[in-house]
Amino acid sequence: MRDVTNDTPVARALALIDPPADQRQRCCERLSLCVEDIARDTLPISAGEERTQLEDAAKALQKALKALKRLPLSRQHRLLPPIKRAGSSAPLRLQDLISDPVSENLRLAIFLNDLENVAIRADLQAVRRKVPRSGGRPNYRKQAAAEYALTLLLQFGRKRPTLTGGGPFFDLASVLYEAATGKPDIDLSRQCRAAHKQLPHRTVEQGRK
Repeated sequence: MRDVTNDTPVARALALIDPPADQRQRCCERLSLCVEDIARDTLPISAGEERTQLEDAAKALQKALKALKRLPLSRQHRLLPPIKRAGSSAPLRLQDLISDPVSENLRLAIFLNDLENVAIRADLQAVRRKVPRSGGRPNYRKQAAAEYALTLLLQFGRKRPTLTGGGPFFDLASVLYEAATGKPDIDLSRQCRAAHKQLPHRTVEQGRK
């Protein structure tokens, strides 16, 4: 009998990826963004120029994030947006900051996390932006599910994804599609093969943290 508490599509997707313990939280965050993107974005894919711009934006944001983290902690604190009084556009005074219940370290962590999420979203959107080579209009949600499954396994999985039937790659793509659309057990093997075919040319985030 299945444990229904762990039988959601997202929980099954996480089990298929099986990330290392120290990467689990980051994997969960990326997984949620992937599902949101598949569910929301059903418009036709834009031109290659937009994809290039998204890729450039993602790289620039990641570079900026790394540069910020290299700064002394005290300098990072000074770069934080000023806290505003409730119902006022004026920044708090120094004495207000001293009594503020939210610590600067927590504010910094939230700020850096938000910046990283923007970079991740730009990267995910870049993956989506492809110009169909030929034929009719593709199913963008299915295509995205396959591509995101490949990206998640490459970044967080313990083994390189393969085209083996019943392997985690095909299953993960199907589960991601289910999580976004509510439609279970959809065969995305064709989309997975197309995504895997481009594997040597894909840009995957390097240096797992």
